[in-house]
This record gives sequence, structure tokens and C-alpha cells, in this order.
Amino acid sequence: MKRFKMKRLYKISTVVFLSLFTVLGVLNTQVASADCYQYTTSGTMVTSATPVFNNFCNVPYNIGNESNFVRIRTDINGNDMDNQNNPVYSTNGLSSSCTIGTKYDIWNYLHNDASTNYNPDVNPSNPSAVANNVKESLTAAFGQGSAFNFGDTVTASNAASISGSTFLNCDGNKVQLSLVPGSVHVYSLPYGWQNMSDGTINGGPTSVGSPTVGSGSMWGCWNYRIVIVYQVQVTTIPTVTINPVCNLITIETNGMVAKLDNVSYSSGTATVSGVSVNFGDGGTNSIVSLSPAQASALSLTNPYTYVYSKAGNYTIQATVNSNLGNFTSTDCTKTIVITTPPTTPPPVNPPTTLVNTGPGDTLGLFFGSSILGSVFYKWYTKKSRTV
Repeated sequence: MKRFKMKRLYKISTVVFLSLFTVLGVLNTQVASADCYQYTTSGTMVTSATPVFNNFCNVPYNIGNESNFVRIRTDINGNDMDNQNNPVYSTNGLSSSCTIGTKYDIWNYLHNDASTNYNPDVNPSNPSAVANNVKESLTAAFGQGSAFNFGDTVTASNAASISGSTFLNCDGNKVQLSLVPGSVHVYSLPYGWQNMSDGTINGGPTSVGSPTVGSGSMWGCWNYRIVIVYQVQVTTIPTVTINPVCNLITIETNGMVAKLDNVSYSSGTATVSGVSVNFGDGGTNSIVSLSPAQASALSLTNPYTYVYSKAGNYTIQATVNSNLGNFTSTDCTKTIVITTPPTTPPPVNPPTTLVNTGPGDTLGLFFGSSILGSVFYKWYTKKSRTV
């Protein structure tokens, strides 16, 4: 009689749970693989005396095959711990338009399939069902994109590791995806819902456990299953602002003239309205505004020519003007030397009198020669007498 009542109570409980989870969606009916543990309602399921993770097939209550343990759903009410008022989790990823503000819940399921007969409360002398040093590494592809992957890898010191993943496809729409702060939670029947750090996601292995949260020790059977959920949200892609950069000016000088042969700049994400060039002499016309077209047209054969009024050292600076502000750089600043051009020397003056080859000069030469000859004759005659 007692056995009959227990069987009847089990059937009633099963119907209640099935009805509850049917509200959330159609039960998963994936085909079981040949080597997984088959779920039965008789309670005589064949499992293991040692830890094995997520190896049951056809588990009711919207679980299905445990090997598919990372799943996703669109969140409706903003609470990723609420399974009553949110859709059923998808076992095959999710395609969505990913409109701004939409949230998605990522579900990570873990079951140690070892028989409860080898748990410490049943077999304290040989608790071989307990998985030790159990850790989960949860990953999410945050940032910009049109498709995002989410993964989970479970390891233990005395059980084979398992890995699973799911995806969100945004139908080609490029969006920004980020973690909803404070949305990471862990659940197990012994302790209910508990908060986890945001750093659990993409933060490396995190110790999990049941019946003690975060202990790294996980007992076998259904009551000690662990679920970690977190929420992601589509946000506006941030606008990246890149300021203009003035790269180069080329100046040549010639006397009092400076020639601007080139001004080069990069616009970044700004709208450039023009380039201002300050020739540095403080004159009313020393700052010249060039349109982008005028600046790009400068060359050795088509320079902008500026004439200085006096010699000196001058600093020429080019500035890029844009809707993000005005920008210059040391590469667009040049110091030049303006010198007064040398004065052309006057020509050598010609002699005031020209060489005269007329009779006057001839007569002069004759008298000069006569006098010189007379003097030489007298000197020679005197010397001869002496001898």
C-alpha cells in the first residue's frame, strides 16, 4: 500500500513539473546519443559511481540533452532569474534583429551525473560521486559585431572536462553588445539564487559547487545541479572621434619673400573647413585662410607667396580648422630668416681724361727724351775725364 502511494505521488509530481515547464515552451525532444545516460521516470537510471558531467539525454522539464548545456533566450521582463515570465531557452542559438536596448539571457547548466548512492551523506566511507575542484570558464564575445558567441568549459580534478557554446546572430546588423552589470547569478537547490561577480564572465576559471556555493565540490545527482545565468544587452555603437592632424608645411625663402609650397594634414573624423597660415610678422594680412581645395593645390609651381616688409626671424605656423576645433603641430611650424637683398655695387667710374695720342703727346715725348739724353751725355763725359 505504501509503495503504491509513493508511485502515485511520484507520477503526480512529474505531471505538475511537466505542466509547469510546458508553460515555458515545448519540451526538448532531441534524439539521444548512443553513449549517453537515458533518463527514465522509473528511478532506475544507470549512471556512474564517479563524476561525469552533463551526460543524460531526454531529460524532461525543458532540459533535453544535457550535452547542449549553453543556451540563449530573448529576455522579456529584465530578470534573468525569472523562468515564468520569459521565453524558453533556445538550444540552437538565436537569430534576432538586435535592436538597441534588447536584452538576452545566457544559460549555463551543470549536472554531475554520478549516482547519489556515492554521495557523502549516503556513503561517507567512499564518497566517490563527488567532483572535486570544479571550475567553470564562461566566455562572451562582447564588443562590436553582427554575430556573438558564448561559451562554457567545465573542469574538475577527477572528471573529464566538457565544453559547450551558443550564439546570437544579429541578421547582419552591426551592434555593440555588453554585459548587464549585476546580472550574473548562480542557482542550485541547496542554496537558491546567489549573486556572482561580473568578472565571472571572461575572467577565467571560477570555482562552483553544491551543496556549498563556490566550494569547488559538487555532489552527484539531480538535487545538486548548478545553473549560471547572465544577461547581455544591445547598446549603441559609441562614436569614435579622431581629431585632425597637421602633418607638414614646406617653406622656401628668397630675399623678402616666403613661398608656401605645401600644407598636408589628415582629417580624422572631423569636417575640415580650411587651413590658416600665420606668417608671423604681426601684420594685418599675416594670417591667410586657405580652403581645403586651395591647400591641396599648393605646389612648387603654384605656391602661396608672402612678401615681408622687413628682415628678421619669423615663425610660420599652419593650423587645421574643423568642426572639432583647430589643430596644429610642431611639424606644421617652421622658423625662417628673411634678409634684405644685397644692393648692386655701382660700376667702376671711367678716367676723367682719355689717353691723348695727338701732337701734344708726341712733342712731350721728344723733349723728355732730349733732356734725358743730355743728362746722360754729361755724366758719361765727366766719368771719362776722371779715368
